[in-house]
Amino acid sequence: LARNASKWPDDVYWVSGDVGVAHHWAGFCALARKDGEGAVQFLTRALELNPISLGTLAELAQASSFVHKHEEAIQLYDAALTLTEEPCQVGRLWRGKGFAYFELERWEDAKAAYETSLKFDPLSEIAVRELELIANGAGPELMERLRQHNPEALSTEALTLEEIFVAALKS
Repeated sequence: LARNASKWPDDVYWVSGDVGVAHHWAGFCALARKDGEGAVQFLTRALELNPISLGTLAELAQASSFVHKHEEAIQLYDAALTLTEEPCQVGRLWRGKGFAYFELERWEDAKAAYETSLKFDPLSEIAVRELELIANGAGPELMERLRQHNPEALSTEALTLEEIFVAALKS
């Protein structure tokens, strides 16, 4: 069976959407196991198989940030934002962009992204927490303290508020 055959090269035939779904879930599971590189590989293949999958774009963006490819993550979030107008999803995607900007220490961009996310998901504790860190000027200091403790696992989104403050207090 050919699916949208005119959009595929002559030597490519669409067999089943299940192949892309399987790659998506393999990437999802790899990320859950903290295997960021494996997640990126599986999710990239899933996206090649289904280039308009909102879920795969969002998951690949998250995996890209996990492996510190934040600029790529921002581009993926932008692509995902073109595929939905559903407020909860839009809020989540803007939070992802905010996270990538935060990790890049682009404070104004992070602030703008988190503020935009709150327009779509006003109850997001993650966005509120990150905005408070930025507003208090604590972002740069927090990032430096976290780097001192465990630079390989540096990721504020993966931490609870309590873990962030404990890490900051221990320095």
